[in-house]
Amino acid sequence: AATWDLRRNGARPDELAKLTPVAIWVFDIETGKEVRRMAPDASVAHVALSRDGRLVAFGTGDGVGLWDVEANTCRMLTGLKGRTVSVAFTRDGRHLVSTGIDRTIALW
Repeated sequence: AATWDLRRNGARPDELAKLTPVAIWVFDIETGKEVRRMAPDASVAHVALSRDGRLVAFGTGDGVGLWDVEANTCRMLTGLKGRTVSVAFTRDGRHLVSTGIDRTIALW
């Protein structure tokens, strides 16, 4: 996994403060420029990126969101009882695991 270094990319904290509070961003690591943004309808609890970088999974109070970054489409996986607090892709990338505040573990 890579991280975006504020010092290396020269962004100022006041610039980051202007970002929409409930959104998921994809940045170009080399330039620090925003590539794409998606604003879900609910607050986001946790974000995971698939190994190939194509999918972003995130937990919400309504379930698990699955964002296809290239197609810029999002679908919600629902049926859980309570907020999803953590998501992770399996090593092979074929499945998604989520945990909820109600102590459930779901395999998608």
